[in-house]
Amino acid sequence: MRKSEEQAISIGVVFAALVLSLCAAGGVILSARYFRASQGYPDFIVGAITVPAINKSYDYLAIGVFCAVFGLVFMASRMLIATLGRGDERGPMAEAFNNLSSACVLPALLWAGAQFVALKPDYGIPAISCAAIALTLLSATGLTRFKEEVTARDVTDIVGGILLMAFFGVMAILALLTFAGRASVELHERLVFLGQAVHITSVVRIFAILALIAAILVFALSDSVEKLKQRIFRAVLAFQLPLPLLLFVLVPPPWKEDDRLFQGYSPSPYLFAVIWTVVAISVAALLKRNRTEPVHLGDTISSWSLLPIIVFLKANGATLPVYPGDDYHFGEKLLPWQQLTSQGKLPFVDLNYPRGMVYLLYGFSNSLFFDGSAPSMMIVGRMIYIATAALTFLMLRNLLPAAIAFVIALTIPVLSEHYYFVLPAFLVLLAPQLLRREKAWLVAWMGTSCFMVFYMMSTGTAFALATAPFALLMAVRGWRRDLRGFLYMVGALAVIVALLCVVTPAGRIALNLITFLRENSAANTAANGISWVSTLFSTTDGDGVLKSALLMEIIRFGWVICMPFLTLFIWSRAREESGNGPDVTLALAACTLLFLVISSMYSFGRIDPAITRTGTLTLWLVGGVVPILAFHVTAPRHWSLIALACSFFGGLGTGIYDRYPEPVDYLRLPFQEVQVDAKARASMDRNSALPPHIGNLILPDRRFDELVELRRELSELLHEGETYLDLTNHAARYYFLNLPAPLLEAAIYNAPSTAMQQRMLARVGDRLPPVILVWGDNILHDGGPLPLRANTIYRRVALSYQPIKRGRFIFLVQPDRARTLPTIPQLEQVPLAPKDDAAWGTVTAGNGLVLEDPIHLLAVAPGDSIVLPDGSSRSIAGMQGATIRFSGPPVRKSQLSQWRTVVLKRTEPLSPSKKAETERALLSKAFKPEVLGKIPVAWGHSLASLQPRLASTGKAAAVTTKTSAQIDTKPLHLKGSETSFLRVDFSCASGTRFPQQDLVLSWVEKVKDPQRAENSIRFTAENGSLLIPLDSAPNWLFVDQPESMSISSTGAPACSEIRVANVEFYRRK
Repeated sequence: MRKSEEQAISIGVVFAALVLSLCAAGGVILSARYFRASQGYPDFIVGAITVPAINKSYDYLAIGVFCAVFGLVFMASRMLIATLGRGDERGPMAEAFNNLSSACVLPALLWAGAQFVALKPDYGIPAISCAAIALTLLSATGLTRFKEEVTARDVTDIVGGILLMAFFGVMAILALLTFAGRASVELHERLVFLGQAVHITSVVRIFAILALIAAILVFALSDSVEKLKQRIFRAVLAFQLPLPLLLFVLVPPPWKEDDRLFQGYSPSPYLFAVIWTVVAISVAALLKRNRTEPVHLGDTISSWSLLPIIVFLKANGATLPVYPGDDYHFGEKLLPWQQLTSQGKLPFVDLNYPRGMVYLLYGFSNSLFFDGSAPSMMIVGRMIYIATAALTFLMLRNLLPAAIAFVIALTIPVLSEHYYFVLPAFLVLLAPQLLRREKAWLVAWMGTSCFMVFYMMSTGTAFALATAPFALLMAVRGWRRDLRGFLYMVGALAVIVALLCVVTPAGRIALNLITFLRENSAANTAANGISWVSTLFSTTDGDGVLKSALLMEIIRFGWVICMPFLTLFIWSRAREESGNGPDVTLALAACTLLFLVISSMYSFGRIDPAITRTGTLTLWLVGGVVPILAFHVTAPRHWSLIALACSFFGGLGTGIYDRYPEPVDYLRLPFQEVQVDAKARASMDRNSALPPHIGNLILPDRRFDELVELRRELSELLHEGETYLDLTNHAARYYFLNLPAPLLEAAIYNAPSTAMQQRMLARVGDRLPPVILVWGDNILHDGGPLPLRANTIYRRVALSYQPIKRGRFIFLVQPDRARTLPTIPQLEQVPLAPKDDAAWGTVTAGNGLVLEDPIHLLAVAPGDSIVLPDGSSRSIAGMQGATIRFSGPPVRKSQLSQWRTVVLKRTEPLSPSKKAETERALLSKAFKPEVLGKIPVAWGHSLASLQPRLASTGKAAAVTTKTSAQIDTKPLHLKGSETSFLRVDFSCASGTRFPQQDLVLSWVEKVKDPQRAENSIRFTAENGSLLIPLDSAPNWLFVDQPESMSISSTGAPACSEIRVANVEFYRRK
C-alpha cells in the first residue's frame, strides 16, 4: 500500500469513528428529555443547576459515550496509521514566493480571525498586508535587472530582507519614540512637543518614501546579487539595534491633569532595572551577531530583537483605574497579597485562595514593580500575560526557528489567567537540554508542577497529572543509567523538601491546599456551572460566529473533536523509529492529550452559557499546541500554510476575549497620556477618607458612600483591634477597610461544602467576630442566600447573634454587645434610590422621596419625621413600598437631584413585641430566599446519596385535598433549631408527562396565629420525593412546637389534584 493511500485510509477511519461517536453522544443528549435520573448530590450544595433541578449526569455520560465509541471503532479498524504526508511537489522558486506572500498575509488573517467573532469596522491591518504584498512584487521585479541566475534562496533572502527592513525600520522608530515617551516624564514632555510640531503619521509617510528610495538605490548601486544581499543583511542587522527599547512600553503612560504630567501608576525602580537588564542582554546579543558575516537571511535575525516586538504588540494602552464594579472578583485579586503582608495570613492556612496563588503573584508583582495600590493592580495582569508570551517565545526557540517561534508566540490567543503558564510549563519540560538529562529533568518537573498547582489549582493539577507518566518514564531511565546519582538526587530532594517544611510554612500550605481541593471537589462536579444539554445550540450576545449556535458549539467543545486527531498523531509518531533521542512532539502530544482528559473533569463542572472554560480549552489547544506540533513534524515547504492557519485561529481566539489595536493605535502608544478631568480628580481626592492603599482608584458615588458609611458604623460597633465578618460576598471590603478576613474564606460563596464550613468554624471556635455584616447589596451568584449556600455557618450566626440595622446595612451582633444597642436607631441616615429608579415616577409635586430599599421603612409610622439634607424637617404622611410621602412644603426637583441621603427620625422607641418582630423581619430580609425553585426536587431525587447526612426527627401524617395538604406536627414537639428538612413524596394528577406545580409550605406556631409571609417557603414541585429545607426561612429556626403545616398550590394550577405522603422530618448530622 502506498503512503498516500495509507494516509487516506487512516484519516477516513478517524472521520468515520468521529461521526459514529458524535451520533452516539448526540443520542444520549436527545434522550435526556425522556428520562428522569438522580443527580446524586453528595452534599447539600446549591448552584446554578440546583434551582432548576437539572441533571448534569447526561453531560458526563455523553462525553464518556463519545470517547468509548471512538476508541472501539478506531481500535477495531486495525488500520496502520501513517504520518502526515509530504503533499505535492512544488518548485523551489514557487515555494519561495509562496512563503513570502504568506508572510505578508499573516496580519490580515490575524485580523480576519478576530473579525470572525467580534466585528470591528477597522481596516488598517489588512492595509498593511496589501502594502507588504505590493512591496514584495516591486522587490521581485527589481531582481529581473540582474543578468546572473537568481535562485529561490536569493529571492527569499533579498525580498524577505526588504520586507524585514521595512518592518524593523517602523519598529525601530516606534522603539525610539516609546523610549522617549515612557522612560521619564521629562522626555515625554519633549516628545509631545515634537509630536505637536510634526504629526506622527507624516513621519511614517516620510519614512516610507525614504525607505522606498533607499531600496531603489540599493538595487541600483548593487552590480551583483551577492552584494545586494550583503547590503540588505547589514541594514536588517542595523535596524534591530534600537528594538530592545520597545520594552519601555511596559512602563505605564504618564497621567495629565491640566498642564501637569505625573506618574499615576508609580512604577518602581525595580521595573526600570528589569527593563534595562533585558535591553542590555538584547543589545549584547545583537552586537555579537554583528561580528559574524551572515550567509542567509535567517542569520541576521536575533531572538532578542523579536522578543521586544512581541512585548510591544501584545501591550495595550492604559486608562484611568475605574472600579470594576464587582467586589467578589475584585476581592479575589486584591486580598491575597494584602492579607499576607499586612495581616500575616498564610495561603490556605489562614485564607483560602479559590483559584490558587495566581493573585498572590499579581500582588507580589504589583508591590515589586509599582506602589502596590489598587489602581496598579488593574494593569499587572496584562503584564504577566505579556511576560508569559515572551517566555513562550524563548522556550519555542529551542524547538523551532526564531521566525516560526515568533509567529506562534505572537498569535497565541489572549485567554484567561488559567492558561498563562500552561504552554510555557510544557515547553520547559520539553527543552532538548533537559530531555537528555534525566535527573535535571525530574528536578525541573517537580519545580514546575509545584509552581503550576500553587499558581492555578485547576489547570495546575491537570498539568502535574498529565506529565506524571512521563516523569515516571524519566525516573526509570535515570534509575537504569545512573543508580547512584539517581539516589543522591532523590535524597537531596527529600532533604530540601524536609527543610522547607520545617523552616518555612510550605508543608502546612501544601497540606491545607490538598484539604481545600478535597472539600471542594463535590461542589465542582455536582452543582457548579450549568447543564450542557440544557444550553446546547444556544446563542450568545456576541458578534459573528458567537451568534451561530452550531459554530458556537464547535468552539465550545472543539477540543473534544480535536482529541481523536491528537490520538492519531500520537499513534503515528509512536510507530516511527527515532534514533535522535526523545521525541519532543510525541511527548508534547501525549501530555496534551492527558491534560485535555483531566481538564475535562473540571471544565465540565464549570460550563457557563458562553464560550466558558471548555471553549477556552479549545482555543488554547488550537492556538497554542497544534501549531507547535504542525510546525515541528511537517516539511518547511508546508510552513506557510500552517502559519496562515495559526494566524487565523489566533485572531479568532483573541477576538473573543480581547481585540487587536489598529496600527495607528500603536503609533499613538508612545504619545499616550491618561487624562485626569475634574470629576476624576474629585473622586481621587475624596479617597483620603479611606485607607491609603486604595490610592487613585476611581469609585462610583454609591460604592464610595457605602464604604464610608460602613467604616463609620464599624468604628462604632467594633472595639480597637477587632475585625468583622462579611457574609455578603463583598470580599474586597476587607481590602478597602484594611481589616483581616476572620474565616478561611473571605467570600462565603466559596465555602459550599459542609466539611469546609465545619472546618472554618472549628478553626475559630468561639472566637467568631463580635459583629457580622449580613445585608448590604449582597452578591449571591448562583448559590442563593446564606441558608442555601453555607447553611452550617448560617445556623451558627443566626441562632447566637442579635440583628440590628444601621443605614443600608444589617448586622448581627453578639448579645452582650447588642444589649446596649437599639435594633433600629431613632435617628438613622438612609440612602435615596438612584434618580433613574422607576419608583421616582410615582413621586409628584415634590411631596415625596424614594429610598434605596423598603427595609429602611421598617418600624417607621406616619407621624415620624424625615430630615432633609438642607436641615428642614417634614412629617411622614404615608408609605408605599420604598416611597415616603410627607406633608409640608414641597421639595424642588433641582434639590432632589443633588441629595443622596436623608435622615429618618422615629418618635417612639420600639416596644418589646415590636422589637422581636423587627428582629425577625431583619433576619428574613438578610437570609430568606424569595423562592427555592426546584431545590427540593434536586435534593429529593438525591435522597439516597444524601441520606448519610440526615437524621430523622419524626414522621407525621398528611390529610390531602385537591389543592392542599395539612400536616399535623403538634405530636412531634418539633423545635425549629433542631429540625432542618421536611421530606414528602409528592404526586400530581396531570395530563402532561412531567408535571410541575408551584407550591407554598407554611406553618403556624399557635392555633389562632395569622399566616405570615415570613412563615412560608415557596418552591416548584415535580413527582417524586421532595426534600424541603425548612431552615432556609429564618423564622423556622425560632419555632417551638408548631401546631400544623400546610402545603398548597399557588400560581397557575398545573395539577388537577395533588397528593402528599411519607411525611418525615430530618435534622442535619
